[in-house]
Amino acid sequence: MDHDHPYKELFSQPELVADLLRLAEMADGLDLDSLDRRNGSYVSEDWKGREDDVVWRVRWGDRDLYVYLLIEFQSTVDTVMAVRVMTYIGLLWQDLARAGKLNPDGTLPPVLPLVLYNGEAAWTSPRTVHDAMGPVPHLLRPFQPESAFLLLDEVRMQMRAEHERNLAAAVFSLERCGDLLQHLAIARSVAGWLRGEGKGRIIGAFQRWYARTLSVRHALPATINPFAEDPMLSTRFEQWLAGVEARGMAKGMAEGKAEGKAEGKAEGKAEGMAEGKAEGMAEGRTEATLAMLRRAIARGNLTIDGARSEVDALCRDGLITHQEAERILARLG
Repeated sequence: MDHDHPYKELFSQPELVADLLRLAEMADGLDLDSLDRRNGSYVSEDWKGREDDVVWRVRWGDRDLYVYLLIEFQSTVDTVMAVRVMTYIGLLWQDLARAGKLNPDGTLPPVLPLVLYNGEAAWTSPRTVHDAMGPVPHLLRPFQPESAFLLLDEVRMQMRAEHERNLAAAVFSLERCGDLLQHLAIARSVAGWLRGEGKGRIIGAFQRWYARTLSVRHALPATINPFAEDPMLSTRFEQWLAGVEARGMAKGMAEGKAEGKAEGKAEGKAEGMAEGKAEGMAEGRTEATLAMLRRAIARGNLTIDGARSEVDALCRDGLITHQEAERILARLG
């Protein structure tokens, strides 16, 4: 990769990791204020392929505990994930030993391996190396590894009331929210309470993460980022949405017009009937587009000049004809 995983910066913030541990119900007994990111100080040559994972050290009583976070966001079920996790933990311990960072008594520090999963299908693969193995002779059982990992299933995780201001829960909620209006409301709520708590550094990380992930997924223009400090954001979003709706309606009617012509030819209908159908479709497209623009103007989301610009854009894109555009502009006033 020539750039970090979009989630790496988010989960390089101690507040995000603390909330992730709370969400996973793994925070008891940990001093979350002591979270200390340890990446880069002891990564071996053999570990080059894991540059997107994040390792944190946290105090557990008078000892250290390490949190190994696989932030690649598995979107498909990995049948050998338990083996991979065991390998990464072994490399981590090996690097800690080389760097002289084991426990004072020379023992290995405990490691919590977390795997974030956002696939549509339920996770079905083994979560322990033991379960991934086939039959084992009785005499060999004591020598087989038992390594396991904690799976966080973003899609199926149940959010509770106490998670309302949990940053990790906010990330997961935004990831799985398909309704754009609800999506924007969640994002703006998160940005609002972060600003209220003076956490501008985290807002910046959210803003960059959003631009590289959800903005692309929802095909939003670069000017619409709910984590940007933009007092005109709601207006920009409504304008963009009104334009998308108008274009979608015009496109749908244009496709209906083409389909109607094809059906007319296939059924051998008279040319006059086809022309009448096309004329009716054009009139319907004109009325629908005009209604959409008038509604946007009435809501204050578009000015008359802005509506005229939308009509010109629809005409340039071939979604309405030149004659239809002239009729709409004349009736806009």
